[in-house]
Amino acid sequence: VGARSTLMEMQDLLQRLTKVSIRQQQIVEHLATRQGRTEEELAALRTQTAEHLPLPDPRA
Repeated sequence: VGARSTLMEMQDLLQRLTKVSIRQQQIVEHLATRQGRTEEELAALRTQTAEHLPLPDPRA
């Protein structure tokens, strides 16, 4: 009974760890998507700013 109980506890632990790992992967993917969007928005803001602000003449 002791060995069977230990085996069941290990199986339960592995199942919980698997669920945590899956959730962690979902969070990482979500954060990567958000980072990509943020980088796109930042690039767009830089482009808009550059259109409205004249760049200094590097020869001056």
